[in-house]
Amino acid sequence: MPSPPVVTIEVAHEILIRHWSTLRWWLDENRARLRSQRQVELAANQWQQSGQQPEFLLRGVRLDAAEEIYIKYTNELSQDVQQFIEAGLYEREQEQRQMKRRLHRARGAVALISGLGITAAGLGGFAFLQRQQAIVNEIRALNALSESQLLAERSLEALTTAIRASRQLQQVFWLGVDGSAATEVRMQTIATLQQSVEETQERNRFEGHSEQINGLSVSPDGQRIASGSDDATVRVWRTDGGLDKAWDTPGRVRALEFSPNGQSLATVSVDAKGETSVVTVWNVADGKAQLALTVPTYLTSVAFSPNGLFLAAGGRDRTVKLWNVSTGNLLRTLTGHQGWVNSIVFSPNGRTLASASEDKTVKLWNIVNAQLIQTLTRPAPIKTIAFSPDGTALAASGSPAVPDGDVPLTLWNLSKGSTQTLVGHRAEVNSIRFSPNGQLLLSASADATLKLWRISDRSLIETLKGHGGDVLSGRFSSQGDRVYSGSIDKTLRSWDIPLLHPPVESAYVLSVNPDNRSFATAGWDGKVRIWNRAPSMTLLKTLESHAVPISALSYSPDGKLLVSGSDDQTIKIWNPLTGKPIRALNGHQARITSLSFSPSGDRLVSGSDDQTIRLWDPADGRLLQTIGIAPDSVSSLVFSPDGALLATGGYSNTIKLWRPDGTLVRTLTGHQLAIAAISFSPDGNFLASASWDNTIKLWRVNNGSLLRTLTGHQDGVTSLTFSPNGKVLASGGADRALKLWNPQTGVLIKSLMGQPDPILSLSFTPDGTSLLSASETIGIQHWSLNRRPLLQASCDRLQNYLQTNANVEKSDRRLCP
Repeated sequence: MPSPPVVTIEVAHEILIRHWSTLRWWLDENRARLRSQRQVELAANQWQQSGQQPEFLLRGVRLDAAEEIYIKYTNELSQDVQQFIEAGLYEREQEQRQMKRRLHRARGAVALISGLGITAAGLGGFAFLQRQQAIVNEIRALNALSESQLLAERSLEALTTAIRASRQLQQVFWLGVDGSAATEVRMQTIATLQQSVEETQERNRFEGHSEQINGLSVSPDGQRIASGSDDATVRVWRTDGGLDKAWDTPGRVRALEFSPNGQSLATVSVDAKGETSVVTVWNVADGKAQLALTVPTYLTSVAFSPNGLFLAAGGRDRTVKLWNVSTGNLLRTLTGHQGWVNSIVFSPNGRTLASASEDKTVKLWNIVNAQLIQTLTRPAPIKTIAFSPDGTALAASGSPAVPDGDVPLTLWNLSKGSTQTLVGHRAEVNSIRFSPNGQLLLSASADATLKLWRISDRSLIETLKGHGGDVLSGRFSSQGDRVYSGSIDKTLRSWDIPLLHPPVESAYVLSVNPDNRSFATAGWDGKVRIWNRAPSMTLLKTLESHAVPISALSYSPDGKLLVSGSDDQTIKIWNPLTGKPIRALNGHQARITSLSFSPSGDRLVSGSDDQTIRLWDPADGRLLQTIGIAPDSVSSLVFSPDGALLATGGYSNTIKLWRPDGTLVRTLTGHQLAIAAISFSPDGNFLASASWDNTIKLWRVNNGSLLRTLTGHQDGVTSLTFSPNGKVLASGGADRALKLWNPQTGVLIKSLMGQPDPILSLSFTPDGTSLLSASETIGIQHWSLNRRPLLQASCDRLQNYLQTNANVEKSDRRLCP
């Protein structure tokens, strides 16, 4: 068999032979920019193929990055790409103008009425309503602006705008014949604020560098963060975002690290040609150089030994150099790599130095005798490495093994010799770090994200989005409760780490205890879990109830009983205080689909796939009545607030109203597919039905007439519930959207998009201050509808940003006094 052909590259021009290393350096230096440019070109192509539809244009931070490329490298862009970016910039300008006009008109109306010197107390009714309407219009404009900022991944700006809207809400007292307009804008504003808080992972933004930030380091005491940039400066920041000090360096800062005692900072600076580097040790207190070492190569990384006595640097000459910090003497040079050394790190005990290279290897060196201990390999160039705090594991990542492929994070257990892989990034990983407790891993990538991983089960906990380009460095705070990142977008950002709850079980159904203090959930594992609602959601007890999935759950009106229905065809009654079973109800011949207590609590009704409805006495478990509904089955059922009617929904696309004695009162028709959920309004005058036909219908109970149809969900509507005061109807769908409606007008108040799974169950708390949703992946999600604590939580999050960020508007600095 003939040998496969050998692919070779022939350099045809002598000029390229002489300057091949320079060409390679240029490509590496511009890699991030070229990657971003390629992404813009691909997006431009998709826009052209779509017929230049506006929804294919770039927005937010991605448009910002494209704009910078457009300004600096216009000649490198094709006419189509230039046209694409210009269209995005024009669209952004139009949207901003429209938003400003809307805000200007609203504020102008408020100012006009206020400027007349008229107060609410002294106004006639018409003028008072005019002022109220003007304020409401401004609030609605602010809510729309906040939502657009959130979609553009400008979360801090979105939360700031939402707080402004919430502050304005204090001036709205009453609007509309029945006050419904005030209710709508109030709920819309609270929901917008809740969504902004929920989706704002960023805590602060440190701005001041004029070029990309290549390296970060957190001081050992956690009080300072140092950043180094291509602008040839080092900046030392306080954790609140304030700039502590800054100084110039001999060249572009490629890497930096605090000394173990936090008094010194080592930097690697590279000259404009990439031929010479300077390793400098600075006194952090005054920014004065204590030691400067010139090295005739491009250095990429620097590290102090844990005892602070040695300083190591790796570079493109394929070596690692080790110096004595106090004297500046070169102690040894470690050789053996066949490619650039991209990253170095000391083991926690200081006896081993690890180096990572373009040659796809990590080498472990004995510091005492400079001997190579071990070589680890992965299938692609390695850009970054990190030791776990206990030194037993080493993490590494870098380039994809194949073009446009996933970029794995590799975890080596050094004592066992085993390897684990974490997959999630779609572009080069530039930085990797363990949390101080060793439980988490942080990765920063050219895909403009950071990812947090739980090491124990290799699960992805969170993806942090917001940077406008490659994230080049990521670090944990010294306490491990926060993350810092530096990017090509010239910003340093701080992020909150989500609370690390144990992996959640899926929740298929939920029911809130009438005592307002607890709620119950159940799911596919056949267990019922009872949770404390406030001040934080904590698991109180687990009921080992059924061996198969639970599909129905309900508290009794007095909260003393909890019933569960399962695929095992049984209903179980529990004492929720003790967690002990009271009795089991048998009789159904198929899965239990729905359960509901009568308002008095003396009857329990159950629906099943066996085409029957059964009424039980929960006190003794007696079967009181069986109602056959063949050929239909029950998907949902509920008693009316006065107990006079029982409503059922089924797979025949209809809703039926029954008297408790089994008499059919009427059948409501109009849906095109099966009914998924039904709910009576608190006053019992209306019934809402949710269907797999993507619609919600509101019916008059007294005569069965259709009041209105609510459209907006893009897939089946799986759950719905009225608020306790009846002024809001919440719906959840298979389209992963949670929507809030005004049932009196049919107006969509707010749509909360972006949930990870279909919403399977919804319930307001009895006091109406919270809405709980259940889904398969994240279990239970809590939505606060109480403005004051929500506003306080928002201000607590934004306090430092509002006070220290130079780009915050002066008026916004007073939003959170």
